[in-house]
Amino acid sequence: PAKLRPNRTTPPTTESNRCKRLNCYEQSNIGACCMATTSAGSCSYVDANTCFERGGEFAGAGTTCLNVACPVGACCYRSGGEITCHAFVTPIECHRRGGMYRGDQSVCGPQPCLRDDRGACCLPIGGCEIRNEFSCAEIGGEYLGDGELCHAEQVWEAQPSLVIPVAPRESAYSVVEDIIYIDESLPVEVEDVSLQIEHEYQSDVRVELVRNGDYRDLLNRPGTGDTAAYPGVYYEDNFGNPNTGDWMRITRAARAAYRIHTAEAPRNNVTGRWQPVETQQSRNGADAQGEWRLRVYNYSTEHAGRLVAWRLHLTRSDSPNCPYESMTAVAGP
Repeated sequence: PAKLRPNRTTPPTTESNRCKRLNCYEQSNIGACCMATTSAGSCSYVDANTCFERGGEFAGAGTTCLNVACPVGACCYRSGGEITCHAFVTPIECHRRGGMYRGDQSVCGPQPCLRDDRGACCLPIGGCEIRNEFSCAEIGGEYLGDGELCHAEQVWEAQPSLVIPVAPRESAYSVVEDIIYIDESLPVEVEDVSLQIEHEYQSDVRVELVRNGDYRDLLNRPGTGDTAAYPGVYYEDNFGNPNTGDWMRITRAARAAYRIHTAEAPRNNVTGRWQPVETQQSRNGADAQGEWRLRVYNYSTEHAGRLVAWRLHLTRSDSPNCPYESMTAVAGP
C-alpha cells in the first residue's frame, strides 16, 4: 500500500516569522518603509536605498512595521506648469517633489491648492519675502504663517469717532481727516492700516493714507461699476465691526483687494486681512517720525458715516523676524 505522506503545514506568516526570515534585527540596513497606496500608508521591509527609490519613507534600520505609523495625505506641487493635488502621498515624498504637504489624512478636494493667503517666508539663503505657503515651500523656505510680516511691527491707534458728512451734491464728496503723530525716529519697511468705519453703503466710501505728500488708496468705493464682474452698487454696511470691536486690516500680506462681489467677501461688517486697491511699495527704511494722515471720503448725498477708529501698523526695517545670522547659503552644482 502507498505510504501516507505526513501532513505538512506552512506556519502562519506573522510579524515575528517574517522578521526571522528577513533577519531584520541582525541586518542593520533593513527596516520599516512606509509606502503610499491608493488608500493609506502601507509598510514593507527593505533597505534605505530601496525605500527611497520607491518613493517611501524609511523609518530606520531595525524598525518594524508593528511600531511604525505610516501617514499619508494630500500633496500640492507644480507639474507641467500647473499646481496640482495628489492624494495618498507620504510627507517625505511630497517634500522631495518640492510640494506642500496638507497634513495627515488630508484629501484633494475641494481645491486644496488654491489658497493664496500670504505671509513671511524666511529664505534658505537668508532674508525674507512675502509669499504664499506653497511658493515658500517650493524654494525651501520657512513659512512663518498667514499674515506674518518679515519684520517686527509697532502699532498706534486713534479713536476719533469723526462724523463723515454727506456729499454736498451728486458727483461730489465730503472728506474727513484724522492724524496719528509719531514722535520717535524709527526706520519703516511698510505700513498696514486697520479700520472701523460706520456707513450704510460700502460703495460710497473711499479711504486714503497720506504721508509726506505720498497718497495711497486703501479702499476705493468697492462694488461700484456696471460690468459683468461688478454688476452695480452693493448695499452693504461698515468696514470692520464697530459693534464687536473687530478690525478690517489693509495689508500687503493678504490674498486680494477687497471686492464685495467676490465669494470671499463677508459683506456686512467686513473684517479680516485684505490687500489695498493700490499696490503698496516698500518705504525702504524711511523715517516714520511725524504725521500720518487718514482721509475718508463719502460720496453719498443721503447717508453720513463715522470714522470710529483706526490703527497704523508700522513694520520696522531694522528688526527682522527671520534669523538672518543663522541662515547660510547652500552651495549648489
